[in-house]
Amino acid sequence: VLVLWPFVTSSVSRLDEITNNIYQHPFTVSNAALDMKGALFEIRNNLLQAVLVRARGYSQNSSVKEIDDLNLQANADLVVVRKGFLGDMARIEKLGRLLKQWQVIRAEVFRLEAAGKHDAAVKIIRSTGTVKFNEIVVELDYVISFARHKATEYVQSAGSQSLAQLSELRSLLVGLIGTIIITMFAVASRIRFDLKRSDQAMQLQQQKDIQ
Repeated sequence: VLVLWPFVTSSVSRLDEITNNIYQHPFTVSNAALDMKGALFEIRNNLLQAVLVRARGYSQNSSVKEIDDLNLQANADLVVVRKGFLGDMARIEKLGRLLKQWQVIRAEVFRLEAAGKHDAAVKIIRSTGTVKFNEIVVELDYVISFARHKATEYVQSAGSQSLAQLSELRSLLVGLIGTIIITMFAVASRIRFDLKRSDQAMQLQQQKDIQ
């Protein structure tokens, strides 16, 4: 047990590291990015409903409030991504800038709509608003793709490390068994030698007693 203890503690440490790498980085980041993407699509849908479609039951005030809540959610997700992302951080900073720029565009759209300049608001949504949104999606897709690829790398690395650990354990067990066999053989030989010496001593003593 004492011989195997360093191996056991090392294996536990490696498993903890792998688990942390997989769940604290790629999966956490990809989940946050997916959540952000969903929130941004909801924002865009609300914007389209409020301005382009002018759907029944949509008021500008309620739309702005809901969009603001979704924007807070997206910003919170961005914090998670920024903290755990393992790729090109310049892309994350670019994503942050794009989100702020799109927020400014949305504010301008609602300002124009409130001023009765519907055509101008629609034009912004269809031009710069759409372009900016698509740029954001590109960056989010990069984050999600990179995080998932990194997770795959960690899983493959974990498999390779597991095989290496099994090989190491096999070698340790073979060495341990060999040591035990040699020790048992040495002990048995020693016992036989001691018994033989004892028998010889008894025979000599018997001969002396007879004389």
